[in-house]
Amino acid sequence: MTIKFGSDHFEVDGHGLPNREKLLEHYLPRWNITAEEYDLRVKEKIEREKNVPVQGGLCHDFELEFLAVNGERTGKMFKLSENFDKPLALVFGSYT
Repeated sequence: MTIKFGSDHFEVDGHGLPNREKLLEHYLPRWNITAEEYDLRVKEKIEREKNVPVQGGLCHDFELEFLAVNGERTGKMFKLSENFDKPLALVFGSYT
């Protein structure tokens, strides 16, 4: 698979990262970072991706507190793992 960076095309690895040598050659001078800084950022990205949910995968279990209509805490809790056998739609949003 290839991706386009600017006017350049790069082959990518299994993490969606472009070929390191080509990237170092073309972009690090523009980004004003060292090869070591780039390698550290790539390592951090790969570590973060280990915990990213994948399409079709199971959701991590979590627990939330129900809020009253006025936004006050109710003390009533919802735990995802207690509802695996029921149809469920989760809608996340912000009302702030």
